[in-house]
Amino acid sequence: MFIRRCLLLSLVTLLTSVPALAALPELSGQWSLLPDESDDPAAALKGLAVIRRMPRAQVDQTGAGPGQSTQERYWEQQDMMAERRAFKAVADVGAIQRLLDATKLTIAQQGDTVSIDYDAKLARSFKPTEGGPSYSAKGTEYTTDSIGEGLSYYRDGKLVVETILAPRGRMVETYQLDASSQRLTLKVELKNPDWLITARIKRVFSAAGSH
Repeated sequence: MFIRRCLLLSLVTLLTSVPALAALPELSGQWSLLPDESDDPAAALKGLAVIRRMPRAQVDQTGAGPGQSTQERYWEQQDMMAERRAFKAVADVGAIQRLLDATKLTIAQQGDTVSIDYDAKLARSFKPTEGGPSYSAKGTEYTTDSIGEGLSYYRDGKLVVETILAPRGRMVETYQLDASSQRLTLKVELKNPDWLITARIKRVFSAAGSH
């Protein structure tokens, strides 16, 4: 009797000590952009490029008199003009632009696969793990598409996709539903070693028929 009671207590302790997995978000459906609640991607990507000043060869200033030579002043003006253009220009992010500009998302969750279509211009597919990122020796957890190599997982009721960008850089997407499951917020974080800062863009969508 004593042994049976001990086994029962051990079983109860084991069951209560195992953390319950959070419910996976139901992302499937058609989603339409809410422009008034969303960031403008062009504004977020404006002026991110860095103008790297390269040291120029010393100019022979014999007979040029005090101060800068004419050639030095010319190159300094060219650098300033290039810097001004860069601060006004929108960073070129290639295929990622189709994701950022999308006004219609179609998401399908089938089994362990999540497929996302962006305005019928970009299609991506993932196999997210539960509870956080999972890594294997073979690297089968990564999926490759026109944007780069993506690692996806569910965490705290959100779908997270971390992408190693081609040719370089990193992007993190977070897809999160609100309490009513009628709003889907996509947060995108873009990092590039050539940019001044990290770009952060929020896009908010509503479920079809919920307007």
